[in-house]
Amino acid sequence: MRHLPHLALPHLALPHLALPLLALTLLACGPAHEVVVSHPIPPGPQLAQMKSYHLVVTPVDEADRTHWMVERAIHDDLRSKGYVPVDRASADVLVQYETDIRGGGDINHGSAINGSVGGRAAAEKHIAVTITDPRSSTMVFRATAQGEVHPGYLTASVNDALDDILAPIPYRAPAPQRVD
Repeated sequence: MRHLPHLALPHLALPHLALPLLALTLLACGPAHEVVVSHPIPPGPQLAQMKSYHLVVTPVDEADRTHWMVERAIHDDLRSKGYVPVDRASADVLVQYETDIRGGGDINHGSAINGSVGGRAAAEKHIAVTITDPRSSTMVFRATAQGEVHPGYLTASVNDALDDILAPIPYRAPAPQRVD
């Protein structure tokens, strides 16, 4: 009968392994930013014809960091899909959004600031995006996201939620390039 050689581990190997394993475990169990997204009005056939949009923005004197984040994310998503931002009168569709983020110490919406011990509590988030045909005033798309978000993950969470909200909006085929 043959014996396998004994594994020789230095006596400190287990403590050295324990710290990285503990760190990985804590990262995996870190604060969640799970957000539920729903599309009560999926993209209508009008969106297939859409080439341009106008984003109805929050007036500068009322806007905060969250508004700017949402507006930038919507513009980035729609531009990356081939849509062109234009003035309201020329737009194929109007894009509007609502956002409400409450709680979380350094997070605010309007004048509502709800801190906690240490100022790092989770925040409740609600974002909705509505796309309307301006000629008929018909809503052609609406999606919402809501959930609890840890303040340290606010930017990533808002961007992820908007990616999910706008995912059903189709990519436009690029316009044919004119060759002279």
